[in-house]
Amino acid sequence: MNSNFFQNENEKPLIIRASAGTGKTYRLSLEFINLLLKYRINFEEILVITFTKKATAEIRERIFQQLFEIVNNTSKGIELKQNIQQDINPEIKFNLEEMHFLKAAYQSMITNKSAVNISTIDSFVNTVFSGIIAPYNNITNFQIDNKINSEILPEIFESVLKEENLKNYENIFLQSKRRNLNQFKELILGIIENRWLFEFIDLTDFHDLDIEIEKEKAHNKYKTSVKEFLELLQTEIINNPKPASLEAYFQTDFKKTILSLINFNEINTDQISISLYDILTNCELLSNNSKLIFDKKKMLYLSGKLKSDELKSLYKDLQDSLANFFYYDKALNEQFNIISLAADVLRIYDEVKFRDKVFTHSDISYYTFRFLYDSKLSIIDKGNVLNIFYEQLSYNTRFVLIDEFQDTSILQWSIFYPVLKEITSGIGQKEYGRVIVVGDEKQAIYGWRGGERKLLTNFESILNEPVEHNTLSTSYRSKPVLMNWLNKLFKSEYLHFVNDWNYTEIDCDKAVGGFVQVDLRNSVEDDTKLNKADIYREFVQNNLLPNIRDKKIKSTDTAIIMRKNKELEIMAQVLNEFDIDFTLEMSGSLFQHKAVKPILFILKFLVYEDFWELIKFLRSDLVLMNPVDLQSLISEFQSSSSLEELLQTSKTHPYLSVLYNLKHQSGTLLFFVKTILEEFGFTKIFSSEVELKNLQRFMGVTAEFERSNHEYSSDTSGFLQFCSSLAEKDEYSQIGQSLSDSIKLLTIHKSKGLQFETVYTVFDVSSKIGG
Repeated sequence: MNSNFFQNENEKPLIIRASAGTGKTYRLSLEFINLLLKYRINFEEILVITFTKKATAEIRERIFQQLFEIVNNTSKGIELKQNIQQDINPEIKFNLEEMHFLKAAYQSMITNKSAVNISTIDSFVNTVFSGIIAPYNNITNFQIDNKINSEILPEIFESVLKEENLKNYENIFLQSKRRNLNQFKELILGIIENRWLFEFIDLTDFHDLDIEIEKEKAHNKYKTSVKEFLELLQTEIINNPKPASLEAYFQTDFKKTILSLINFNEINTDQISISLYDILTNCELLSNNSKLIFDKKKMLYLSGKLKSDELKSLYKDLQDSLANFFYYDKALNEQFNIISLAADVLRIYDEVKFRDKVFTHSDISYYTFRFLYDSKLSIIDKGNVLNIFYEQLSYNTRFVLIDEFQDTSILQWSIFYPVLKEITSGIGQKEYGRVIVVGDEKQAIYGWRGGERKLLTNFESILNEPVEHNTLSTSYRSKPVLMNWLNKLFKSEYLHFVNDWNYTEIDCDKAVGGFVQVDLRNSVEDDTKLNKADIYREFVQNNLLPNIRDKKIKSTDTAIIMRKNKELEIMAQVLNEFDIDFTLEMSGSLFQHKAVKPILFILKFLVYEDFWELIKFLRSDLVLMNPVDLQSLISEFQSSSSLEELLQTSKTHPYLSVLYNLKHQSGTLLFFVKTILEEFGFTKIFSSEVELKNLQRFMGVTAEFERSNHEYSSDTSGFLQFCSSLAEKDEYSQIGQSLSDSIKLLTIHKSKGLQFETVYTVFDVSSKIGG
């Protein structure tokens, strides 16, 4: 390798901000080609990290296609060369020597496609886990199953809920928000999914803390704040130039809460402070009615009648001092309890994981992070690479290109960091390298998976190195009307609440066209509120149908984008009502389809005799048993000596007699599943084309199990394990509806990177939105 190529060996890391449609994939693939030419490196020294398998396939295809065009000097190739020279590296001339090198590199890549390092983040982390963590823990084989955690919960519950542990966790279990099993399951799964956070909790300062003393100090401070506030409140009321009845100065909710404790008509204005002091220092009352004090929109008193700035300031002091008291009185104890519970849960969880060797992607990320930064292993010391595997990885990989960087989680970044730091430092196995990240904070839609946009916005300070910035500021996808609207939206004052929000306006490559319309429903001003289905009907009737009828939109180039699959299903039902053709791409697992889940509930109930699986079946879309009948059944179960007796004797619930007959029926699994479909009338309830296709697909899975299963027991229990193993596989996703010349229904995640002439977005902004 010629050292002349490394005169500026360590270029600054590069951040490319790229909004949707600005040519991000195009630019990344050109950066890849530029690195090959500029440094005359082997293509295996470049690692490209993407967030999804789809993005991986797209950039792989784009790199090969662009190299083909360039080395064959096609008209597109000539344009690509010009763009590399203009936008990336003017020093490249594409002379004979450079073209000869590029042709050789292309031929090598063609014959060694598997060696081209383009992978998802999950795949990269799996590589690190397999190379370091698995060997260290004597793991030679392991499985990935993202659904496995729900199956190991019973083992965790059994240990955590032992009698000797109940006293420690009584307060957590008895909290009103966690008094049913599902909510407790959510707590345990939340601890597991976010376990990396516990790594950053430092309790050093609390070990020597006398909580009772601190609580007493906070309580005294709060009582002083109450006294000062009430004295000024009393003075303001007495001196008010527009006197009113005493209760007219206070908020309605506050008056209702203290109605049994005080009568405003019996209080003189010069006794206000004394009369309200005992109420406002009754911490039990305030704890049960905390919204009275901490409501962001209103105070205890009517600020419209008492406009003193000093009074507002004293009220803020009162709120702060009460919050401080509750911190020592309530929050700290619960924090310690939850940390203690988490330690027990995670200890058991780790034992099960390393015993069974079945991990989720989150497990792989966490264990990789934990062991890499474990001082006992000395793999990473203050961010420096000390591990042989990491040294080898940094030696082989000298250039890293990361796509969709705003979706990288803190855990993933912690795993990336040592390699990136070694590459950018210029001190290592090879004295050249560069890191290029591409992202757009507006597209940070994977917050629910831990994506952290601040890794992009604060990249320079986090990496602690000078960084070069570049922005792709021309959209080749959107039309000017839409682009102008988006620019105004993202520059509006309504986004000022977001820290470090610096928006760069995006130009539009297209000269004319575009349309934007915003309709709001169920806003505060609306007199009548509609459910989702009715909102969608209103949208179809008032917007979609007229545009289709007047031929203002083309169905083949129109999409309706929504946040959740459930919302798409409701929209699909509404479109069916209006005889509008559509294509629905479902991203969920076949085994989560509403027509398939009831079958699995029945099978689990009959195999495991789990009463709660029966309840799930009776509350499914197939049965939808009303709450009164459901409560009646639960009461019958509690008074029955066994499930067998319940099925045999219950006369009020016809479904149970069918289940009793099924329980005592013999035959093949396929025959058994067919009987379930017939006896419970599945095809009458789930009668749409899409629903029937998914039921057919499930029957196919059943036949596949009977025909070719060699790994699981051949009974129904084995079949349930078989289904669980397939739940995360892409080839076992739900079947959607696909019609030519039809409107596309997509989730926001599925729509990323696609292009349509007309896009409708129907969002429920009243519910909690993540990401």
